Amino acid sequence: MKKFALHPQELKTGEYISFDNLVELYNLDKENCIGWYDNDFETYVGLNANDYIHLYPREEIDYLTYLDELLGRDAVKVKVKEKIDPYLLVDILGDEWRIEFGNKDTHEALGNLCGLCDFSSKKIVVDDFSAIEKEATTIENIKEFINKVIRHEIIHAYLIESGLGDCCSWAVNEEMVDWIAKQFPKMLKTFKQADCI
Repeated sequence: MKKFALHPQELKTGEYISFDNLVELYNLDKENCIGWYDNDFETYVGLNANDYIHLYPREEIDYLTYLDELLGRDAVKVKVKEKIDPYLLVDILGDEWRIEFGNKDTHEALGNLCGLCDFSSKKIVVDDFSAIEKEATTIENIKEFINKVIRHEIIHAYLIESGLGDCCSWAVNEEMVDWIAKQFPKMLKTFKQADCI
């Protein structure tokens, strides 16, 4: 069972619905809930948004009826197909970056790319192969390939946040970035064996 991410917010009426209010209104076990404060990303950075059922304050609605309907839809969705999480929020050198998953239909900028790193919006977009899942592909382990693409784009983001995105040719060299992305798991394993991390 997924945990609940509760979003305390102010209603249009001016009434503020707190975390504790939401726990009570939805009749939830507080131990199965976290507070997800939209204006304070440090409270949820590094968490996978799709690991939680997100609940918000609502006006003129029966909270329990809504929750029953939501859980019913969520249960059906999970049974139909296990999908890659729609987005992740990560901390890169103190800034929040959003990693989104989709395809060229949902993210036109992807085009024929497997991933992209947009410094202007601090967003990474990765192709989840959903548009070609029924077609022939030479990639057998798609999950592993997607993980490598994520690492590749995260490395780009780190270089950008370090101020190397515009003034340093090696920092935007795709071969260099891809080498680090591909070899990093092995490097991390070696670092751990050497007890230097």
